[in-house]
Amino acid sequence: MIVNLIKKLVILVPLVICFSTVNADIKTEVTKECKELGFIEGTSEIAKCKLELLVLNKKMSLENKKLEASEAQTRAAEATARATEMSAAAAQSLANSSSWRMQRGQRMLSGGCTLGVNC
Repeated sequence: MIVNLIKKLVILVPLVICFSTVNADIKTEVTKECKELGFIEGTSEIAKCKLELLVLNKKMSLENKKLEASEAQTRAAEATARATEMSAAAAQSLANSSSWRMQRGQRMLSGGCTLGVNC
């Protein structure tokens, strides 16, 4: 049980560090942006600015993820359409081949040709 817990921690700790680094970078950028806009550190106005920029950042991230998912869905639909077209073409080819063989067999049965000679 302790070994499983240690394994989980070994996996989770790097992820938490990675996400906290990303969040720290975003917060630093947001603070820098608000200061560049003229807000003064320690005021309620800069706090509002930071909050609004963080919310916008989250919304943009969510929209980007939606866009990526939509693009993946489009690629999957295109692949399905290509596979369907190929399947239809193969079925048509098989049907044409079968039709030709049936006609050839009917000609042989009716005496219209001889196998290996003129069929």
